[in-house]
Amino acid sequence: MAIYGDRAYLHLAKVNISQQLTYYQQQLAVVNEEIELTQPHQKKRLKKLEEQKSSLERYIVDFETFETSSPEDVVIAGILSISHGNVMEMLYAGMNEAFKKCYPQYLLYPKVFQDAYQDGIIGANMGGVEGTLDDGLTRFKSHFSPVIEEFIGEFTLPVSSLYGLANMLYILRKRLKHKH
Repeated sequence: MAIYGDRAYLHLAKVNISQQLTYYQQQLAVVNEEIELTQPHQKKRLKKLEEQKSSLERYIVDFETFETSSPEDVVIAGILSISHGNVMEMLYAGMNEAFKKCYPQYLLYPKVFQDAYQDGIIGANMGGVEGTLDDGLTRFKSHFSPVIEEFIGEFTLPVSSLYGLANMLYILRKRLKHKH
């Protein structure tokens, strides 16, 4: 971070375990009240409310576990990015798998874009996508209406005059290794 100074961005998503647990418990109370007020002939509404109740109960169980095993405030996701000129490159993004049901990336990415825009950044590179365009990460990135730029591929840029010799020895080693 010291190297890039003002051009480095580190965004973290945190959750307060006890506050979130209280929120889920309050939501469960509201859903239970709505279930009691719903007439038996309103089957679709009852089904929807029962699904919400089930989901909230699972969240409550999860957060009760987190409450005993985690600190009060937990970092659940983060993005490290740097800017150069008026473009930002997201170098790393990650999340705590235990909290993936919280979908922290949907909160974090717009915040990163907003902060970058306020600093005069006009474009952001979220990194590559698979060739199939149907994996989970690509589907997630598609929510941000990206422009996908295709490059010709990887290349090797030798930075040492010994590269040719080292590469030739590497190829020879591979051939000898596969003969056995």
